[in-house]
Amino acid sequence: MSKRFKKVLQLKGYFFPFFVSTLLLSTIYPIFLHSNLGIIFLHIVIILALIAGINLIKFNQILLFIGGTIGCINIILTVLLFIFRESWLIKFSWNLGILSFYILITGCVLILIKKSKQITIDTILGAISGYFTLAIAWGMLFHLIEFLAPGSFKLPPEAIVRPDIFIYFSQITIASVGYGDIIPVTPLARSAAALLGMLGQLYLAVLLGIIIGIYLSNQTC
Repeated sequence: MSKRFKKVLQLKGYFFPFFVSTLLLSTIYPIFLHSNLGIIFLHIVIILALIAGINLIKFNQILLFIGGTIGCINIILTVLLFIFRESWLIKFSWNLGILSFYILITGCVLILIKKSKQITIDTILGAISGYFTLAIAWGMLFHLIEFLAPGSFKLPPEAIVRPDIFIYFSQITIASVGYGDIIPVTPLARSAAALLGMLGQLYLAVLLGIIIGIYLSNQTC
């Protein structure tokens, strides 16, 4: 096995913890909402994802201060949300906090990949994580829109207005799938959905450009 190929296979773990926590948060959210034990586990996963996100942005003191502050507030709000599940203020604050945190993290992921000197498995996991965080952030935005203006989205009859519904809608929107089971019906909701579709394509284009740039720089060395 060549030395260069061994470097590509390196999994240093910088992105890996964040990737795992974000993957769990993106996929298991609706599964654990049907029991108290599941809800406890879900809140633990959310807290771990926030801690992993804070750890990811320690490369810059200013970003660490901003992201760390938002992340720590979100951790406190996550605990309070478990205790006071019906509090409108806590739900609103938590939603807004998660939205802000993951928008910041998505930008930081691109910066970190840009700073990478070579493409490894860990770097690829970071790139995938950024795609997940963008979907989670916009899912929170969709939920916030519906939370503040009920009826902004046409939902299936049996659907419960929860973050997992809108994370799912965000994921199929960013992937340009569009099943049609959830439909934005107000101008603000439609604008947010259209913006996510464009941002998703832009993220992939920017990411591809960064990866190609890193690859070409390694080829010339």
